[in-house]
Amino acid sequence: MKKIISYLKFIVPVFAVALVLVLAAGSVNTYAAPANTYKVGQVLEGGEQIEYVKDPTVVYFEDDHYTFIYESEYDVVPEGKWIVTEITDDPVEGFSIYLREMEQYTITFLDAKGKKLSEKTYYEGAEGDVPEGPEKEATKKAVYTFTGWEPAVTKATKDQTYKPVYSEKERESHKITYIVDDKENKKTGNPSEYTEGVEENLLKVINKDGYDFVGWFDSEEGGNEIQSITEDTTGDLILYARFEKIPDKEAEKEEEVPQDDDLPKGMDSDFGKLFAKMTKYTKNSITIKWKKVKGADGYDIYGSMCNSHTVKRDYQYVTSIGAGKTSYVAKNLRESTYYKYYVEAYKMVNGKKKIITRSALIHGTTLSKKYGVAEKITVDKTKVTLKVGETVKLTGTEYNEKKTIRQHRPICFESSNEKVAKVKARKGTVTAVKAGTCKIWVYAQNGLYTCCEVTVVE
Repeated sequence: MKKIISYLKFIVPVFAVALVLVLAAGSVNTYAAPANTYKVGQVLEGGEQIEYVKDPTVVYFEDDHYTFIYESEYDVVPEGKWIVTEITDDPVEGFSIYLREMEQYTITFLDAKGKKLSEKTYYEGAEGDVPEGPEKEATKKAVYTFTGWEPAVTKATKDQTYKPVYSEKERESHKITYIVDDKENKKTGNPSEYTEGVEENLLKVINKDGYDFVGWFDSEEGGNEIQSITEDTTGDLILYARFEKIPDKEAEKEEEVPQDDDLPKGMDSDFGKLFAKMTKYTKNSITIKWKKVKGADGYDIYGSMCNSHTVKRDYQYVTSIGAGKTSYVAKNLRESTYYKYYVEAYKMVNGKKKIITRSALIHGTTLSKKYGVAEKITVDKTKVTLKVGETVKLTGTEYNEKKTIRQHRPICFESSNEKVAKVKARKGTVTAVKAGTCKIWVYAQNGLYTCCEVTVVE
């Protein structure tokens, strides 16, 4: 439809009955407009007469947005633009009305950083879609709450940009006191205070000759272990360093290390689907990687510090990772400390998470001068052929030429197809079941692995 400037020579407000304009060519649709009522006579579009009949429907032309505008016969144009929404069926001589295409305006909303949050074009007078107030990232000193838009949001009358407005609340600070060997110690390398609502790094290890550091606790005996200052920590803190004595050099042997090789009770694992492993270690972080699982909607990560001789630590939920990612960096960890993790692949069914598979446990340490992780793993037999019913024992060996590996979980074994060959997970004894081929994965506690190819014949 052509853009047409409309003129209405005479206007007489009346109580009118709504009509439908019936075009000689083209169809019509409903158009909700302000309730101004005018009485008009002959109706024209582009100089051609348009007939009209009674109907309680307001109209506009299909697929376009038009409104009515007029001028008086004395060329006095009133302020604003009136929309005719009802036309009586009582003709008044000398009246003419034409259509004008409605103006369009761009309405933009910005986020807290001044970047475009949304942008949309509306016809004049329309009420635009107002997005939810964007969050403003909290700082270590303050938190922010969205309070509205600047300027106040109105109907579309011009191009307009709206900026979010926030109220600010300062965070509170609290004191931390560290007690080492019954005395206050200000040289622990840990913060002397913290800001409420701000997560801090995990607290540092304290070295003491002849002892292993167990952790920081909120009471001298018993109590809870405090690994970090979390966002929900409140009030002043008094933390106690706890140690356990190393009786002699035998404590460094594998059998003396606290074993931590089982998942929570009632849970199974599968190394050969996720192949979860640790790939990078820094003073305060460990990177975990795994293989994508077909059909998974996401992955949940569980973890904790490894057990000590006196403290058994349960796995805790850490975070969820979307289906598009297959890695996670565990940050804010203690240096020179062993950690344990496992990964669950899940699928959403009726709004609930259904576990598809769960990885084997993986253990590793943040950077330490003394302890390390497997950097290489080998198996004494890389290919074997067995007859049904025969057995063979595999032996895996892991290497770190510069540092000691503290074994929280021994080298493990898993078959890629137990219908062909089974293997004892801890001992490495393989039993041939039926003709075919499979792999026996041999994996270290940090997830590094190799394999032995098994062929079973009749």
